[in-house]
Amino acid sequence: MKIAASSRSRYRAPFVQIVFLLPLFLLLWQARAQTPDFQPLRTPTPRKGHLMTYDAARRNVVLFGGKAENGSNLIDTWVWNGKTWIQKAEDANAPHPEGGTAVAMLYDSVRREVVLVTDSGATWTWDGQAWKDKTPQDEKNALPSYQHFAMAFDEARGETVLFGGCCEETGDSRETWIWNGQRWKKR
Repeated sequence: MKIAASSRSRYRAPFVQIVFLLPLFLLLWQARAQTPDFQPLRTPTPRKGHLMTYDAARRNVVLFGGKAENGSNLIDTWVWNGKTWIQKAEDANAPHPEGGTAVAMLYDSVRREVVLVTDSGATWTWDGQAWKDKTPQDEKNALPSYQHFAMAFDEARGETVLFGGCCEETGDSRETWIWNGQRWKKR
């Protein structure tokens, strides 16, 4: 009989633990559900048409520009470090891309910088502290004015690839352009 008693008690202990621990678990789960999510103290203003990309060198997300609720162009730059938003390049007189014209932005892992292209063909880079205008001054190395194009970084070749979009002069584009960090080249 002792063998049967020990056998039954072995199966009863886990059941008893579950019955007593389940209400505690449910109470903690309910308390967690009622706790408001953490909200950063300072955030970018509401906007649309802004650009964001991950900056792997600085391990944060970069947000640039867009349009405010009243339709005005925004020229501010913010970074998200995983916990809070930090406004960067707050000086409106410092060099920065044109507000409301930015079309695409990506991270260049070879040069460890963010690349932003506007619809006027201007090319800007972000080094974590400031924007730099890298638009080539000679027309053969400059990008034409495009809208609605797509851009990606080709890690294998270490270059930015831009394709398509539309141009006022020629309409829809089937052109491919390559950025090597200094100039654009049509392929």
